[in-house]
Amino acid sequence: MRLAAVLLLAVAAPGVAQSRPCAPCAARAAQSDSAFILGDAAAALEHALMGLKQDSNDVALLWRVARVEIAMGMVARDRAVSEAHYVRATQLARRAVALAPNDADMHFWLAAALGRRALRAGFRSAVPLASGTYKAASRALIIDSLHAGAHEVMGKLHSEVRKLPWLVRRLAAALTSLDVARTASWESAEMHLKRANALDPTLMLALVDLSQLYLRTGRWAKAVAVVEQLERMPRRTPADAYLQGEARRRLGWY
Repeated sequence: MRLAAVLLLAVAAPGVAQSRPCAPCAARAAQSDSAFILGDAAAALEHALMGLKQDSNDVALLWRVARVEIAMGMVARDRAVSEAHYVRATQLARRAVALAPNDADMHFWLAAALGRRALRAGFRSAVPLASGTYKAASRALIIDSLHAGAHEVMGKLHSEVRKLPWLVRRLAAALTSLDVARTASWESAEMHLKRANALDPTLMLALVDLSQLYLRTGRWAKAVAVVEQLERMPRRTPADAYLQGEARRRLGWY
């Protein structure tokens, strides 16, 4: 599934818990999408929250709020502010999963929120967060094997785990619930990230993480080519300018 379809449409998937259609909720969801595409995170959040006042269990609005919280967390400069956004996104995504357990999108947004938190956490806290990320992304892919976002999350997770020292990975595999520590490889990370890009060429994050993987594995020319490709892409979310800049900055780290 193209992630753009998730970002732009509010189509109810099989298994989504629904009661009577909420016309004001649908209108607010559309307004939130329009603001999100224009890069106005504050307006996108406001529209979605206003819709939730009409129906607090509207899953289409729950994931939209989670989406904006994640984007705002990515661009926030203050670590505490960023974490607060991710925590709220996690809470909302968990509610969405509970209401729509057979919808891959809901599991994806939970994986995305947990994954962002895991990236910033210390090792002890990161293990359960990364484990939750893996389980949520895996569940999304079981439901929809063509979910671009879930492939991106899985690729990033494999890359982050694989970069750890061998001994740390072995201990994590033996002593923790982090199942991905047993299977992570550069090849699996690259496969998932390329799959995400093939399924949704507009998904900047997949290219950001692919360029980082190339840097981590000593393929400088490929990393530069991906970053240049990123910089030519139109911006479609409030986080895209940040992602383009982050990819360029990472070239200076290696």
